[in-house]
Amino acid sequence: MALSMLQSEIYLFLPWATVFNAGARMHEIAIGQNLVAAVLQEMRQRQVPPGALRVTRVVAGQMHQIVPEALATAYDLLSRDTPAAGSTLALRVLPLEARCPACGWRGALEPPVFLCGACGQGGIELLSGNELYLESLEVASADDLEQPAVAP
Repeated sequence: MALSMLQSEIYLFLPWATVFNAGARMHEIAIGQNLVAAVLQEMRQRQVPPGALRVTRVVAGQMHQIVPEALATAYDLLSRDTPAAGSTLALRVLPLEARCPACGWRGALEPPVFLCGACGQGGIELLSGNELYLESLEVASADDLEQPAVAP
């Protein structure tokens, strides 16, 4: 199957009010809503036909504390009955990394501790782990879409 990749870096900005809905920790639904909207917008702009989208690749930093299974379920439910229906979600989680301006240390952090891993100082600079963006869409080629499905 010939597939093409559509690179995109659409950053998903979410108002905090929608992320934490009445104290619930299911912010994956709000993220999923914004993600499906971004995917559908990309499909329209790039003229991707309904049913051609195979994989949606998303990058999320560890700070977002996304439960991968919950986001995958939200994506599946929210993309049903849309041109993105039937596609799958591939989530890549980036670790939380920081740099200490006091001693120059650079390394991984484990939330909720935000202290330098070498000298213990606060005031570290967050380098990664807060990202949330649509990385790419994997789309079937026009030739693949024209071929009839083979029954098992």
